[in-house]
Amino acid sequence: NSYVLHEIYSESRYNEKIVSDTLATHHAMLKKDGQIIVRDYARPPPEEFVLMEMPDLPSASDALKDLSEADLLVWYSEHARPKNDPGCGGFFLEELPAQFPRTRLFRLPYKWAYEFIMRKDDRSHWETELPMEYTFFTKREMRRALSFLGMRVQYAAPHWDEDIIRENFEGKFRLYDDRGIPMDYPPICYIALATKMSDRKSLEISERRPSQSTQSKITITTLKNQQTGKLIDVARRDIAVAEVIPYRIAENGRLKVYLHDGLARSIANAVPRSGSNLSDQRWSGHMIEALSVETNHIPAHKEIDFKNSVLFARDYLGMKPAADKMLEIGPHYYPSPDYIDERIDTYYLCVTPPKTQIKPLKALLFSQKFQAKGDINEFDAQQILDAISVGVLPNARLELQILALFQHTGLMAENWTKAHMVFEMQEVMNKKSLRSAINNLKLEQNFFKDVKGSANELRRVHSIFVEEGQSQGARAGLSFEDVDFVVHNQETINVAVVLPLTKDIKNQVHAAIQVDQMPAPQRFTGNGTTLSVPRINLPPEINNLRLAKKYLANHFGVLPDNVIKMGEPYFAHIGITPQKIHPFVVAVPHDTLKDPKTVVMPFYQVALINMDRKFTKSTHFMTLIGRSIRHMNDDLKFEAKASAKYIATQEFSYEAPSFTMPTEYYRGPSLNAIVPASPAPASPSVKTNPGKTVTLKENLAPNFSGGEVFTPPKPSTLDKVKEMVKPILSKPRREDAPNIGYDFDRELDAFIEEIEAIDDNPKPRPEKW
Repeated sequence: NSYVLHEIYSESRYNEKIVSDTLATHHAMLKKDGQIIVRDYARPPPEEFVLMEMPDLPSASDALKDLSEADLLVWYSEHARPKNDPGCGGFFLEELPAQFPRTRLFRLPYKWAYEFIMRKDDRSHWETELPMEYTFFTKREMRRALSFLGMRVQYAAPHWDEDIIRENFEGKFRLYDDRGIPMDYPPICYIALATKMSDRKSLEISERRPSQSTQSKITITTLKNQQTGKLIDVARRDIAVAEVIPYRIAENGRLKVYLHDGLARSIANAVPRSGSNLSDQRWSGHMIEALSVETNHIPAHKEIDFKNSVLFARDYLGMKPAADKMLEIGPHYYPSPDYIDERIDTYYLCVTPPKTQIKPLKALLFSQKFQAKGDINEFDAQQILDAISVGVLPNARLELQILALFQHTGLMAENWTKAHMVFEMQEVMNKKSLRSAINNLKLEQNFFKDVKGSANELRRVHSIFVEEGQSQGARAGLSFEDVDFVVHNQETINVAVVLPLTKDIKNQVHAAIQVDQMPAPQRFTGNGTTLSVPRINLPPEINNLRLAKKYLANHFGVLPDNVIKMGEPYFAHIGITPQKIHPFVVAVPHDTLKDPKTVVMPFYQVALINMDRKFTKSTHFMTLIGRSIRHMNDDLKFEAKASAKYIATQEFSYEAPSFTMPTEYYRGPSLNAIVPASPAPASPSVKTNPGKTVTLKENLAPNFSGGEVFTPPKPSTLDKVKEMVKPILSKPRREDAPNIGYDFDRELDAFIEEIEAIDDNPKPRPEKW
């Protein structure tokens, strides 16, 4: 139902019951597990008034097309709802004394302010659209109408379009509540996704009341930074988790993945302890994730072979590997290496399509008390990326895992989003060597040690979460569970991670990253050196995205237009905390980057480092770099440096790359253009399943294939590297693609030498892939 229900509402003389009856008819048409998607306008809270301030501009004439927006609002207040009885249309509008010169100030119901805002820029259809009333249900009424039918409202949220806001809202009006407090721009639509469920099946899981239990699966440990003396709290679960993604390549060349669909994730609906839901996104408490198993169930790396892969797939996944396929070791991720003491290892397995529906085996990690156990379903991998990009799935780790799988299989991910920012070009004076920044941190080999006491940063919370379903037309409790999680005492549920970018006089984008020590990587690897980006807590008074951008702009000393949202927010770790991460990039002057832990370097170098596990251990860092490449490719010109990835791959071949993003991808149809891949040399064909052959790109990072020991070549001298990549550097490229010149070659040589010097053990280290 894409912008359909408001037409039904208007044609039925503004009858809400007709809308409910229409949804009931659609519900009856669905099979079990069928879905309804609604995209329409949501009515603001009834009886709520707003103040609307507009520029005081003269109208060119009395014709509707020539009226100023302020005069058009006055006209609309007298003619709205023409289908009402004669003389009964219109709405309340009061003009108040202006607060600022050359402005007009109106007081009116929020509903009618919203109706006007949504139609004011389409003068060509103004009169034909006049009988239409766009809003009929509030957000809550929309969710209740679907829930009343026995549907699981898996996701519901307002949607803001940055381009529409920039073109039609900014500079055209300002909204204030009745007390004169500034309000955010209204969303352009409301989206709801609901699934048809059987009677007494799980519809929603939410926090009901505090629990008196003292038992906990989470421990909080206090560590002391040996260099600064600062105490920090870290949270740790009593299990070690690995995630497995079975996959196959369909006959049409599409990448298919098998994921746990409908997994109970109650913490998503925890009551906010501090801060508010900035994006107003709501979930049912059922998520789509990779298949989780305890790490000790995974065969040891040296034991991975075809037989053990078959046994593991049978006993823990309920699936069968494809012919001669074995478990493949993928990247690992630290969800929040600064305060969550956990590492998620990823594994992949190429499987044969199952003949019947797969139910999760008990070995998979899910709640034993909630009725919702979910299913293992096949999804198109690109559709999962699309769902993450619009916020339906708030899971950045799954985004990285699927991008890694795209790269491994030699397939391309599509990109449906695009962002652009304006830089102030200036000479970057304070570039710092990555080597010197890391060496400064090596004063202490063991930065963090356990101590008694508490830093009072984290606390455990015990609550009863209730699972509800439909029973004989009414809501009924199905089950409950005592759930424990952690919250920050000194932070809200909203944290921004920000990548500062600046552009030098050569038009090259530089990124400012931070080099620090993190406790989680230290415990797992003995080396806590981690690349990260600024992490900024958003205070409780920040209750919408507009205020968040303004707050970040003040923090960096720039205008709000310099702050760009990089995709939708996601949960830091939905198994431990309800805290959400909001990713941004910000265009900043170089002289504002004065933090001693900050390193300013060309963006392509940051992307190269992002492949190297020695330094990139934070999910937030990798997600922000990956999204920046995909969303801002035109600004970053990353394709011009694509060959640098091949060089770095040879130099770092003894390290397991992170596979966080593809260097090439197709742009989605929404951009009205498909960016072709650069021509690549012929490469060997790898048989993936009977009757289907996939060609792997030669310039991708080393392939990971389970059970085989990857023995990389010894790092070549720089001269040999240059000879080796001549065919790559000289291969035909698009006409509009700039060439990599001598200056860049020399710059890259110095950068590789620096990375080699940082490594404590430069000898090749074979890895099981």
